[in-house]
Amino acid sequence: MRHEKPVILLSIAASKPQTYRQVILTAGGTPVGGYLPECMVPESFDGLLLGGGGDLDPIWYGEANWASTDRDPARDSVEFRLVQKALLEKRPILGICRGIQILNAFLGGSLIQDLGTAHSMVDGDYRLHTVCTKAGSQLAALYGERAIVNSGHHQAIRRVAPGFTATQWTCDGVIEAIEHTFLPVLGVQWHPERMCEAHQSGITADGSLLFDRFIACCRRRGRY
Repeated sequence: MRHEKPVILLSIAASKPQTYRQVILTAGGTPVGGYLPECMVPESFDGLLLGGGGDLDPIWYGEANWASTDRDPARDSVEFRLVQKALLEKRPILGICRGIQILNAFLGGSLIQDLGTAHSMVDGDYRLHTVCTKAGSQLAALYGERAIVNSGHHQAIRRVAPGFTATQWTCDGVIEAIEHTFLPVLGVQWHPERMCEAHQSGITADGSLLFDRFIACCRRRGRY
């Protein structure tokens, strides 16, 4: 039975559930889930949102740990199972920050374990930077070929997984987004949930556009 509003399963850090829930509600979805190692996972959902949080354990992409911190093996395991389920059922997936890294690692890509401080938060606030977007991509349709986004991470994609295409980069070459070539799966390194109010102040691109597109995709279970 299809829900009037698509049911979006959230897998997010325990400390920040309300921001993600609110943007999904505003976009027209019904959010369920949360910090999934401690939540009931529904049998059926229309879309999967993987939010930010601690670092993915490098064992998942075949490396020893030397710089990954705040690891959460229970969350890693739950999210890998959910990605597998969503891909098999061709459910749309949106990965944000840690989420893009989970998607890339699951399909065989790897990560840079430490970028230094160039992309990290400063005194608890996100940095802002310009990203360049591949022409003809799903993100270019939303934001054009250049946009200002936020940044608060010390890891990033190194090797892009088979099936994905990198579609957005910073001026120093860090991959900021990937899109699957034929499945409704997209990941961004930035935080669109933190860019809705910032856009209203004229600071960043409008993060709500991505959530609107994600919910529309979940309604029809097709490409972004």
